Amino acid sequence: MDTDLFDVIDLRQTRQMRLWLFGNILRRSSNAGAEELRINGDQLVSSGVVARLPGETEVRLIVARTTNEASSKVLHEYMYDMLQQAKEKLQWSRLQSSTAELGLKEKQLELRHIAKEIDAALIGIELMRAFPGRCNLCPV
Repeated sequence: MDTDLFDVIDLRQTRQMRLWLFGNILRRSSNAGAEELRINGDQLVSSGVVARLPGETEVRLIVARTTNEASSKVLHEYMYDMLQQAKEKLQWSRLQSSTAELGLKEKQLELRHIAKEIDAALIGIELMRAFPGRCNLCPV
């Protein structure tokens, strides 16, 4: 990161910025778009809602604070430029294939879980067919 940017960023939030950049590099490598950031005065704010408070107030993640709104614009451009540069690195294709493989494993785990639930439901149906009346010994 440029020393110029360190002059405009609240240093306590550099970890938050790195996590946001890392997460969005992973999103882009799985062919999803990067999350939009909003400039809110001296803050860069996530577009995703983190929580809703009573009274319909939405809480959003503050990715970074800067010294003023102009600095927020500079930081905003810098972070999106970093995401663009990530695609130009040699490791990008390897990251894309790893991300796709992880996504496939997650889908397989989800399908396996659904199959187990269906199997359990079928066992219940079989028991109901075996014991169609109300029997004190029936586990269903």
